[in-house]
Amino acid sequence: MKQSTIQKLKAYGFENKYYEEQGLSFYHIKITSLPALNTLVNEFYDIEEDDEIDLSDAQFVMEIQTNGLTPQWVFTGSLEKHDFLNDEEEFLKFVDEIMEKITKKEISKMKKYAVAVGNYENIEIKIVEAEDELRAIIYAMDDHELLDNMQYTDVEEAKQYYFDGDMLVSAPVDITK
Repeated sequence: MKQSTIQKLKAYGFENKYYEEQGLSFYHIKITSLPALNTLVNEFYDIEEDDEIDLSDAQFVMEIQTNGLTPQWVFTGSLEKHDFLNDEEEFLKFVDEIMEKITKKEISKMKKYAVAVGNYENIEIKIVEAEDELRAIIYAMDDHELLDNMQYTDVEEAKQYYFDGDMLVSAPVDITK
């Protein structure tokens, strides 16, 4: 791959990802923010105004092997759709177009948070992208239906809300670089 392509992908937030089962390395970016996904869904799907699309488990991934082969994009979750691009040049043009559509208005609002979640026996740290701490808790708890009808107004209320349901959640820690 051209060094200029690698630098541009890294500037967009692409990271190196190794797939053990395939023995392949990719430059990879996963987009999970709901505003960005909404923009991309409208770009790739014919959506009627009254259609409801469930984005709770959706992701948009763009990746290319570190040797420049297999450039591709994919929607995962309930939106299953993908395509391969012809080469490194076409991939970079596609990435530029996508990032132009979403970066300025959606991605720039997103922060990366670490949130501890679990029950009294098992706690894990989840890394999520969200617009704010309350949404970070919702994403970490996989409670997307609460986005439209939040049951709390601050982090302490959110922690209590889940505690009352026998779940533990920490205050989100901003780990945005």
